[in-house]
Amino acid sequence: MQQSNAGTHHKHDHKLGLTLLLGLSFGLGLGLGACHGDGKQADSPAVVALNGHGSGENGVGSIGPAAFNEPVSFLSDDELALHGKGDRLTEARFIPAPAAVNPGLGPLYNNTSCVACHRSDGRGPPVLANDGNGSQLIVKLSLASGGDPEEPGGSIPVPGLGTQMQDQAIPGAVAPATGQLSWVSKTVTLDDGTAVKLRSPQVTITKADGSNLANEVLTSVRLPPAFIGLGLLEAVSDDWLIANETASSNTPGRIPGRLNHVWSRSKQQEAIGRFGRKATKALVEDQVAAALALDIGLNNSLFPGKDGAVKVSDETMQALSFYVQTLSAPLPRTKKSATALHGQALFHDLGCGGCHQDAMHTGPDHKVAVLRNQEIHPYTDLLLHDMGPDLADHRPDFMASGSEWRTPPLWGIGVQHTVASAACFLHDGRAQTLTEAILWHGGQAQGAREAFGKLAAQDRDDLLAFLGSL
Repeated sequence: MQQSNAGTHHKHDHKLGLTLLLGLSFGLGLGLGACHGDGKQADSPAVVALNGHGSGENGVGSIGPAAFNEPVSFLSDDELALHGKGDRLTEARFIPAPAAVNPGLGPLYNNTSCVACHRSDGRGPPVLANDGNGSQLIVKLSLASGGDPEEPGGSIPVPGLGTQMQDQAIPGAVAPATGQLSWVSKTVTLDDGTAVKLRSPQVTITKADGSNLANEVLTSVRLPPAFIGLGLLEAVSDDWLIANETASSNTPGRIPGRLNHVWSRSKQQEAIGRFGRKATKALVEDQVAAALALDIGLNNSLFPGKDGAVKVSDETMQALSFYVQTLSAPLPRTKKSATALHGQALFHDLGCGGCHQDAMHTGPDHKVAVLRNQEIHPYTDLLLHDMGPDLADHRPDFMASGSEWRTPPLWGIGVQHTVASAACFLHDGRAQTLTEAILWHGGQAQGAREAFGKLAAQDRDDLLAFLGSL
């Protein structure tokens, strides 16, 4: 795989012998290298072979820098070709029209390619545009009242700004607003005296005329998530999700949550939200179309823009969506050791599994056949949960309140720093380690956070080692 001109994404061999099986039983006993306590991979081989686990016998799980680049197994030759086309499109660096290659950037945008934000299909550091470099963070905008005929029930656009601050502009255009990022720090002390420094982002937004945003404008800082495993989450049936929503309220050990119901542009009807920090997108295609339009300024058939000029064809959209749908997720690397077993037990004893549900089942109807009828282990329930005032953005989105967030999947979290060394955690990238991420939990997760703070140092290390193996 050659390095792209974006300098962040590496090609990979698409041969089936190097693809990742996701219909596996992700239990213990996979024979892995140890992980550091905060989720950073210790000295381990780049590939861990599997021998007859679950439904496959020839799968491998990459845990190196390309860990998020593997397609799911058993794609046909035609599907692999479409996956490869989508892969190349994620690396395409767009420039202003007219241009012979990749024209259409802007006129307003946040960055110039998919991988500029989703580094190696993962996540990057929380930064805003500076000295001509694109933003990795985005800032969502909306009004508290009103309506949007294009997305009934969704965010209400701010006149002149829309629903996202686009802080870059092509020559001849002017960004309507820009942001200045700063950090507010505090220190929390655990029961054993360990001090942990926490930080939270503050963004000061200035309009092009030098004025500040009106007080009624709601804002939310977001760090783009990893691409991995999204097709498998899309393949979980609506019926399964609805039943699981009910079970979250009446099953011991679970934490009550609720599904977001959103407007799907691709379906042109209400649907269950699965993707995005507040589960505001129903399908991968909805998410891809929104990212192209808002992040890169590439209008498409789902987001045609005010002038109706479509810059990205439906064929391109299909290839990008298929690539994201067919990206695998790394296999967990736990091993039968006292540390891993103890960390896994603590994960459940503390109540983490009440939201980060380990098992889901995909349905029989997804258009990508290899994603059907699998047991997957993403460690999410795809439900909205109240995370308390410290994480609240005070910005509702469809049914999600200003303090509710969708439970993020944990699969692959242990190799985030291997894929992108500056990767951060939580919806706005405030957490640089898994310890920090846990200590920001509040609301319905307050009990788990307090229990973590009371653990002995060795117990914390065991829990973090388990998370680092996912």
